[in-house]
Amino acid sequence: MRFIDKMLLLFLVTAGIQRIDLFAGKSSFLMQPSLVIALFLIPYTLIILSVKRQFNVHRNVCYFILFQILLCAWFLFSLVDLKDLLQVKRIILFFIITSSTSCFLLLFYHSTTQEKILLKFIKYSFYIYVIFSFTQLYLFLIGTFGGDFVEPFGIMILNPPTIGTYFPRLTGGLYDPNIGGYFLTFLFVLNRQFKVNIKYNKYMALLILLTLSRSAIMAFILVLVIDKAINFILNKPRISINTKISKKFF
Repeated sequence: MRFIDKMLLLFLVTAGIQRIDLFAGKSSFLMQPSLVIALFLIPYTLIILSVKRQFNVHRNVCYFILFQILLCAWFLFSLVDLKDLLQVKRIILFFIITSSTSCFLLLFYHSTTQEKILLKFIKYSFYIYVIFSFTQLYLFLIGTFGGDFVEPFGIMILNPPTIGTYFPRLTGGLYDPNIGGYFLTFLFVLNRQFKVNIKYNKYMALLILLTLSRSAIMAFILVLVIDKAINFILNKPRISINTKISKKFF
């Protein structure tokens, strides 16, 4: 894979890792790995567009980028109190997220290894989710039955959310159990489509249940129902009228 393809893969994989703070809690915001990749992706894309000119950028892409700039400017000057530092940080973060996503879509659209990137994204994201979840469960059991909970690494935030005292909600590399369940459901759909490893589906279904998120479980069930309905419609045998008539009279 080329360097830029590896960066696109990292952009996707780090989207599922929110429990790492590269500033180790010493800043007013979480410096997540996805933010670092985003800050690299934006200037890299601008350099390609302005210097190398490798892409024939569609006019709608330029309109979308212009819309983003105008939207952020409207937020900044109309809705945000410039004296409120927290609001200014939020609008900057919003601009970074939307701009980096646009840059990713542009680079990914022109990549020649799209399927390989998606296959590796499914596999790596699943492994990372499992590792984080089992680490959360292990540390929760130690903190609940063996003493005080202790974070093993300064840059990682591994304490899982709980229901009551004895029911941890395993969320992988994500904070919110609902988002964790949605993320796994998304991986489940991609894995069924690209068939990276069919065995992953069973473990993904189990991990979705372990989030103890009602909305995520309902979303997963809805995906299964839609998938079964589509397969039933596509695979339903079709008998023509002539065939029915011939069977009836002959």
